[in-house]
Amino acid sequence: MIRFHPLVFVILVAACGGSAGFQQAAPRPPVSTATAPVIDDDQVERAFELQAQLPKPYRLGVLFRETTTGTGDDARAWRWEPEHRAQLLKALEALEGKGEIGTVVSIARAAVTSDDLHAIRVAAARQGLDAVLVVTGSDTVERDMNGWATTYLAVLPMLFAPGSELRVDFTTHAELWDVRNEYLYLAAEADARAEQARAIPYIDEEEASAKAQTESLGLLVHELEKRFAKLHGAT
Repeated sequence: MIRFHPLVFVILVAACGGSAGFQQAAPRPPVSTATAPVIDDDQVERAFELQAQLPKPYRLGVLFRETTTGTGDDARAWRWEPEHRAQLLKALEALEGKGEIGTVVSIARAAVTSDDLHAIRVAAARQGLDAVLVVTGSDTVERDMNGWATTYLAVLPMLFAPGSELRVDFTTHAELWDVRNEYLYLAAEADARAEQARAIPYIDEEEASAKAQTESLGLLVHELEKRFAKLHGAT
């Protein structure tokens, strides 16, 4: 049985005045893999002194960052789905045994005491890993009404007229850090978008977000393959 969205009557009122453009929901900000201290000249100098030091072959750990989005009553946990984890791990495991990467290990989220880079490196060190790839994700959800929304004044068209629009932009980001000295070997980022134009009862934010996330991660995997090839060629 079709259930009407609780905001149907609000949308009816909005339809009378026409579209007001995309209404942007609170974005899910990507969580930085490091804290943001005040940068001074000494810190810059120390950063320049860091040197690549990966052994050959090296042990690689992968950590998928998870976060809480929204605030107050709208706050909810967001996490990587198992199929998305497997997608990236499969690509990285294909690099095993080729002379550079000896093994790929997924770092359990429970093994990391906090979200800062130091805690991640400590967790990786406890597993005897030489480098850690930190993967994060964020999305922005926007909703709007198009010209079909004016037909919603007749109520029945809400069931079939594609007057409601949804857009989800998803960004994935990955950084490869040296566990021992915090040297950054590479960073990659990829963006994808999923859109829907449907009748109100059939707008599915979860479906759109999953689609954008899958496409974004696929693009990230492609970028990482190229950057790992360049890194291994350089070393």
